[in-house]
Amino acid sequence: MSRSAGFGRRRFLAGVLAGATWPALIPFAAFGAERTKGRLEAGAPSETALGAAKLRAAHQILEYPRVLHDPFAIRMLGPDGEAALRADLPAYQRS
Repeated sequence: MSRSAGFGRRRFLAGVLAGATWPALIPFAAFGAERTKGRLEAGAPSETALGAAKLRAAHQILEYPRVLHDPFAIRMLGPDGEAALRADLPAYQRS
């Protein structure tokens, strides 16, 4: 973390403690932006979202009766993601 990021964090927290409103805090809220910049691509789902979608899709394929009927789970993965999931189904099965 750079010194300026630490300074921004301190000013943000000081503003929160002082009861500042959100518009006044926006300039200091981006202190973590340099750490996450480049990890997510615009229009692409996060790794967390993909992991959740894979687990939801595996539930739709493997378990019956289903706890949750989710008609979108498999479609969210796309054709390549569904094929990869079906090829690796043993990893999602309980023993």
